[in-house]
Amino acid sequence: MDKRKKKEKSLNHYRMEEYLNSLSGSEKEMLENFNEELKNHISISTAQNAMMLQDFHSAILYYAENGVSLKEALKRLDPEHLGGFYMHRATAWYRLDNAAIVYPLSMKYNQMPIFRLSVYLKEDVVKEILQIALTFTIKRFPSFATTVKQGFFWHYLDSTKRRFNVEEEHVIPCVPINVAFTNSQSFRVLTYKNRISVEFFHVLTDGSGGMVFLKTLTAEYLRLLGKEISFDEEIKDIDGIVDSAELENEFRNTE
Repeated sequence: MDKRKKKEKSLNHYRMEEYLNSLSGSEKEMLENFNEELKNHISISTAQNAMMLQDFHSAILYYAENGVSLKEALKRLDPEHLGGFYMHRATAWYRLDNAAIVYPLSMKYNQMPIFRLSVYLKEDVVKEILQIALTFTIKRFPSFATTVKQGFFWHYLDSTKRRFNVEEEHVIPCVPINVAFTNSQSFRVLTYKNRISVEFFHVLTDGSGGMVFLKTLTAEYLRLLGKEISFDEEIKDIDGIVDSAELENEFRNTE
């Protein structure tokens, strides 16, 4: 961990201690019950488990510092939105469709097929809230919660259960994603000022699927900020059932 991250972690710990000291007895009990429920919904590696708990605490602090009551904050952050996604062992895997098969084979050193989609908001993005939005949203897109693996004859997508993280943008767009590590992400969510961007390794989806993910992520972010949202074909209910048609190889349907 670099010095900047250590400093941030120490500051967040201090802020949380101050916040806890400001709570009434009933509020502390409410927060303790929330933490217990949260832990019951997360079963990933110890390090990532700790980071995810910190994500929720950072969001609670943001709400507190911006006049949102603890009761309302915990309602928005309800662990039920996690479902069982982070509790169960990853067992699913997905075939690449006819177009995606070629992408892993066409990769060269420092080159890979990546595309980028962005949305611009009226106000600067709150990273702490966007992180929770991603944590809640990813379960609705199980084929994105994957890592690229090489089989005997072909590549495939293997499910991974991890904390999918939001990054602050500081490099040029669409730099290659390192997919060689175990449980590595095949997409990245980036934020800069009032912009949310998602960059996808092209094996995951095309532009249409990527836009549905970005719109759904943005809608969940706005919900967490207290905005009213509605669902349609391009904005999915994060707690809804995944339609099997979303995972089909559409090329087969055109034959």
